[in-house]
Amino acid sequence: MANTYKQILCAIVEEDPSPALCEHIMNRIAHMEMRRLQARTAAHGIVLAAAVIMFVPIAKNFFSNIAGSEAMQYVSLLASDWSTLVNNWKNIFLSIAASWPLIWSILLLGAFIIFINSLRRIVMNASALSTYKHAHLPERRILSI
Repeated sequence: MANTYKQILCAIVEEDPSPALCEHIMNRIAHMEMRRLQARTAAHGIVLAAAVIMFVPIAKNFFSNIAGSEAMQYVSLLASDWSTLVNNWKNIFLSIAASWPLIWSILLLGAFIIFINSLRRIVMNASALSTYKHAHLPERRILSI
């Protein structure tokens, strides 16, 4: 009984898939990888556009709140009277910290980080897409007449 199993298992011959099938599978994988990179680049482009659209009103509100707060008065004190600033730097720093529009600062920083990160990812995906596209292009055969 054991010999028959050995004979059957030894008689099985593994055949390699045809080269055309391998080429078709590799082309399909390359095509799907390129589509994935294109979709990622498009998604990051949409996020980049949203970050720019979000950045403008946040910056406008941030700077209008800065202009209306006491922080600008202390900045003008920095330019006009240096000795007062040096003598009372602790009180001035605490006053600036108390009057600073913290929420708008955080929102502005968040929009800026999203913008920079999306821009970085678009550049990375675009460069990967261009190198992938050039490396996996099928060979073109020139017909001679």
